[in-house]
Amino acid sequence: MHQYNGRFFFQLMVANIINENLFGFRYKYDECDPLMDYVEAFNRLIVTASKSMLRFVGIKFPFLQKVPGLRWYILGRFAKDSKAIQDYIRVNAARSMESYKADEEPECFVHAYTQRIPANHYLNADQLLATCSDFFAAGQETTTTTLRWAMLLLAANQDAQDRMREEIDRVVGKDRLPSMADKNKMPYTAAAVLEVQRRANILQ
Repeated sequence: MHQYNGRFFFQLMVANIINENLFGFRYKYDECDPLMDYVEAFNRLIVTASKSMLRFVGIKFPFLQKVPGLRWYILGRFAKDSKAIQDYIRVNAARSMESYKADEEPECFVHAYTQRIPANHYLNADQLLATCSDFFAAGQETTTTTLRWAMLLLAANQDAQDRMREEIDRVVGKDRLPSMADKNKMPYTAAAVLEVQRRANILQ
């Protein structure tokens, strides 16, 4: 049985939002096994890679990958999780393309990118998958860490939390989601978010 901590559930939420932006759909609560498997593989890869000085040296000096035995320590032991991550991206991109129509407004990043491929010889399907993978890798970890720091800092500064809640309730209310147009009407909330990012250690 898997053991999940609070960080994992933040990651899962963030990954699902990124998934919607990239592919045009979110995983439902009772159908999110593929998303959970992706987040677990991502975490294993990050933890293992961050502890492997040999991997760093092997990528810096590629000739070491040709040394018998070293190639597995440099690349091979990461292959399973790397493949799981790339398979997830490939499967979701293919699912997204099932609703793609070239002559209609794009519903997500994959659709918008695909529309531009015929007019730009620098763009292709392989680069689309690589870009989606980069979005996940960059956005998931930094956003998750930011949210965890926000929860910690706001718990320690409940007066700021109360002022943010009052401003959000006044501007956005409880009957709709916030939009970018609301940002300029919520200066205190915007300042509080920037202060979280200033104080937080996002890249650990």
